[in-house]
Amino acid sequence: MPAPPKAPYLIVGFDVDATDPNCNTIMQDVEGNFPLVGTMLPLAVANLHAIPVPPSQMTTRQDELVNYFMLKDQQHNGALRFVVQLCRAAEIGIG
Repeated sequence: MPAPPKAPYLIVGFDVDATDPNCNTIMQDVEGNFPLVGTMLPLAVANLHAIPVPPSQMTTRQDELVNYFMLKDQQHNGALRFVVQLCRAAEIGIG
């Protein structure tokens, strides 16, 4: 069983409706250019990750990811769905 991420961390999730004819292209674009990819810890749901962040960079990293997703969403005409949640304490259990 994987250990929960050390706080603070960001919960990040993203996808595209599978019925969108450009779904695979959009997902490849988002994943291929994703910042912080080396620090992503996969969670139990597809395309849902925890990303540990240094306390001094919590809001900076959160803003960076939100801005990244908003840009990608605009580039793909609103097809991208995403969530970025900052967790300041060990608020998640993994099993």
